[in-house]
Parts: sequence; structure tokens; C-alpha cells
Amino acid sequence: MSTQKEQLDLFVAIVGDIPLRDDREMMSAPMVSLAKRSPMRLDWEGPSGQKVTITASEQTGGIATIYDFDILLWAISQINAGVERGHKPSPTITFRPYDLL
Repeated sequence: MSTQKEQLDLFVAIVGDIPLRDDREMMSAPMVSLAKRSPMRLDWEGPSGQKVTITASEQTGGIATIYDFDILLWAISQINAGVERGHKPSPTITFRPYDLL
């Protein structure tokens, strides 16, 4: 029997351990458009001066808006609540529309 402890990998991220709240780097880049209508192009200049252009294809209907982000936050909160109750997360989320609205 070995008494040595197993060495863990230093660069393996466990998703639940990554703090996304108040993360300056995450908040510095636009994840969604703040416009009510979905734009087809989004230009952004990063904190180091790098320039990024995001262009959506015609099939997608445009870049995600703040309203789309509300749905994403709701879905994440539902997944988190399930995990806290001990449920295993599923790759598919099924819900009734009135639960979201």
C-alpha cells in the first residue's frame, strides 16, 4: 500500500470553482449587445488597445441582446439550483414558458 498522496493537475479548472461574479476581465468584454434590436456587427476595443469585431451571419438573426442574456441567466440559475439540490445537470433544459416569464 502506497502512502504517497496523488498529485493533482495544476491547470484543470473545475467549472464550479471559477468565480464569475465581479470578474473585471469578464466584464470588460461585451457578451451581448445592449441595444433592443439585434445588431449584425459589434465593434469593441479591449483594455490593451486590441480591436475586436464580431459579425453575425444572416441565419443567426444577429448578435445576442440583453434580453437574450436574461434568459441565459435564468437558465444558469435553474441549473445551479438543481446542482445545489443534488441533481446531475443535463445537456438539455426543458421548461414551461410561464416558468421563465
